[in-house]
Amino acid sequence: MESLSVQTTDLRMHYLQEGTGEPVIFLHGFPETSYEWRKQFPALAGDYALFAPDTRGFGGTDKPGIRVNRTMLARDIVNFMDALDIERAAVVAHDWGGIIAFKLAIDWPERVSRLAMLDTLCTVWAPAGAHGYWFKAEPLPEEFFAAHHRGFIESIFTGGSEP
Repeated sequence: MESLSVQTTDLRMHYLQEGTGEPVIFLHGFPETSYEWRKQFPALAGDYALFAPDTRGFGGTDKPGIRVNRTMLARDIVNFMDALDIERAAVVAHDWGGIIAFKLAIDWPERVSRLAMLDTLCTVWAPAGAHGYWFKAEPLPEEFFAAHHRGFIESIFTGGSEP
């Protein structure tokens, strides 16, 4: 596995690379880096060209000190692909990387051949992060879970219906 960097349109990005074949881009979660994927690379490198960039502001990638949004972060991945002459790739994403990957697949579908999400909140149909505000409304979450913990847990496993 090589630790490399590439200059894109507007930032220098660090990434890990290994293998040859169909390109697969791995996007890390928060607060992680490309190093998150180090144990998956050996198993896949025989069949695929694997790339794991540090997203903007993380690891060895530039930290420009500006406010970012999902479109900018997804565009960073397109620029990364362009810098490495990757026309189209499968994308594997975890956590916050999944939010970037969703935006990438929606805005640049021609660049994504496949999409695999791990532990990612889908923000396509719901306002981004809206659920997080409820958990900040002290003491409501604590009181709700204290009063309804059994029903809440049951609804997770039954989808709100009887088993």
